[in-house]
Amino acid sequence: MNVTFLAATPGAIEASLTLSHNAGEGTTVVSMTATAVVPPEIVVNTTLAEAAAMPAGQKVKTLTVCNEGGSDLNFSVGDPADEGSGQVYTELILPKQADEEGSEEPVDPRPGILGTGGPDAFGYTWDDSDEPGGPIFDWVDITTVGTPVPFPPYVDDGNVGPVPIGFDFPVYDNTFNELYACSNGWLSFTSRRTTYSYQPLPNSGSSVPENLLAAWWDDMAYDERYDHYAYYYHDGSRFIITYHVRRLGSATPPFYEFQVILYPDGHIVYQYNVLGVTRGSSTVGIQNGTKDIGLTVVHNDGSYIHDGMAIEFKPIPEWLTVEPASGVVPPGECVDLTLTFDASDLEVGDHTGNI
Repeated sequence: MNVTFLAATPGAIEASLTLSHNAGEGTTVVSMTATAVVPPEIVVNTTLAEAAAMPAGQKVKTLTVCNEGGSDLNFSVGDPADEGSGQVYTELILPKQADEEGSEEPVDPRPGILGTGGPDAFGYTWDDSDEPGGPIFDWVDITTVGTPVPFPPYVDDGNVGPVPIGFDFPVYDNTFNELYACSNGWLSFTSRRTTYSYQPLPNSGSSVPENLLAAWWDDMAYDERYDHYAYYYHDGSRFIITYHVRRLGSATPPFYEFQVILYPDGHIVYQYNVLGVTRGSSTVGIQNGTKDIGLTVVHNDGSYIHDGMAIEFKPIPEWLTVEPASGVVPPGECVDLTLTFDASDLEVGDHTGNI
């Protein structure tokens, strides 16, 4: 039973609640006590704090928070990443398709998902080369300079590695210098799984890889009879891994050629040079090591990704810090918050955020 307390004046109030029932005496009296207080009232000296910091520079501003109410004001400064979705999906394992031309494909009955760019709960966002200001599609051909990913001549549900990245790559709360490559169109910094049944992300399923980069997660086959290849290459400034594979049960071109590019600052680019005919049964996205934070770009949706597209993932830069980030302001008092705008990790352009 929910009891609503509405007080006309401050102070302690006692009351009783009589419950009628069919046991014993037929009534039970419950004593209740409540205290009404004058609520806190927040007042700030400005609702907009602006600063212009040169590259690698800092600017400091002060925000004054006052309490003109009658009880303590508890405040905290939110993180922009807290606006991200907290939904974690469950997995659905579909039957394995036979690698024979014309074999029946298991159908995923779940509705398609077309993501909105984030941020996730860590702060990763994504955009694409079709958007103004998005990444530029710039295919990197590494077939003559790259090292072959050590897949056998034919592999279905294979995972090889570790493959050296060439530098320490930061992603979510970890840093890695190697990864594992699965023939089913995904990479993981830690997982040796060979999962073929693609899932929306983040996904807590027991067979879902952790620390996942799902460039084109589907039931794929690497088959050198069809001139398939996979290479990796560190060109001194970035790591590139390229796949040329086919979908299981299909031996008719066009096949799938896509690549993942990792940069030392932590941002990730997927590039799609050529995609096969079947585009609506795959997952594109990322997820963390505990499988509770991630981003789905697309799942079960063939209307979005196309040949000649680039998708970029990057964390929200930590360009604004606030001290103190939380506290209590007694009635009639004020506290000064120090806002530090740090441009050391920012790209050129305008950056705005809300507190």
